[in-house]
Amino acid sequence: MRRSLISALWVLVVVAGLASSGAAAGQQPTQVPLDVRFDLHDGNVMIGYSYAPPRPVGFPGARDGRGTPVLVMIHGASDTHTVFDITPGFRAAPELAALGISVLTVDRVGYGASSHPNGDLLDYPTSAGYVHEVIQAVRKGALGFVPSAIVLLGPSAGGDIALCEAGTYHDVDGLIVVSNTSQLQPALFQVDFNAFFAQGPYFDFGVQFRTDFFYYQPAALPFIVDLDNATRALVPRAEIGSALANVAAPFRGQVTSPVLLMQADHDAIFVPIDDSALFVSSPDVSYTQLHFTGHKCFEHPASHALAVIDIAHWIGKRF
Repeated sequence: MRRSLISALWVLVVVAGLASSGAAAGQQPTQVPLDVRFDLHDGNVMIGYSYAPPRPVGFPGARDGRGTPVLVMIHGASDTHTVFDITPGFRAAPELAALGISVLTVDRVGYGASSHPNGDLLDYPTSAGYVHEVIQAVRKGALGFVPSAIVLLGPSAGGDIALCEAGTYHDVDGLIVVSNTSQLQPALFQVDFNAFFAQGPYFDFGVQFRTDFFYYQPAALPFIVDLDNATRALVPRAEIGSALANVAAPFRGQVTSPVLLMQADHDAIFVPIDDSALFVSSPDVSYTQLHFTGHKCFEHPASHALAVIDIAHWIGKRF
């Protein structure tokens, strides 16, 4: 009951904040992000999309984002940056920017507008290294200012890569792990991944797998599921090899920044458990569970707004 009351109050706060910035219901944030190119050490390129706060709401920043924390959002497997800005009502990136947080979404290497090297080379440590290079560039002013803090967020396989990055390089001020825990659901091991891998270094999860495992159907909107599937991307084979091998597991204990764990109660990929105890090197670990939602919490109507609220609140209290 207390959680429900707090959530309801935060909904009112966020709606009021969005309304005051011209982003109320029927007038959702429609900011066109600024494309940012990151040239990586090995000749690959990662493309980012920068959303600046329209005005200081809750943080002492200016229109260019100066003085605000930067939230770097990295997508999961078979998605691109568009998962954070997919359609009105489901635009986490500009909604968070409207609340005063500078946001950078990216197409990870192997996806979208970024480079597509051999998919058998894009395991978790390699992808984490590329994200590290982006974070270093942002810290040095790649977005046009030096941020007050950098928070890294990743859902699903993006969460695994974020764990590897934060646990290896210790260069972020905060870490948000979404729809990702230390235990995979048993049903996932009944899937014939060899059939996927046989497609080649990049493969297609297909509509059926994504629909069955990414969404909690009783609480999902069919048009969102269809749109999400229509915008799906091919997956680097080494990435899923890393996932099935649980490569990210040891990095939970190596993260030294504050951590927010955000999990869905009907996640069909990860068992919805509180992994806080595994983050033995972090000084501050918070856990929240989103209800009536599946693996892709930013695309479920019951959880999208609460996810944005919880993220903004957690960042606002710490940075």
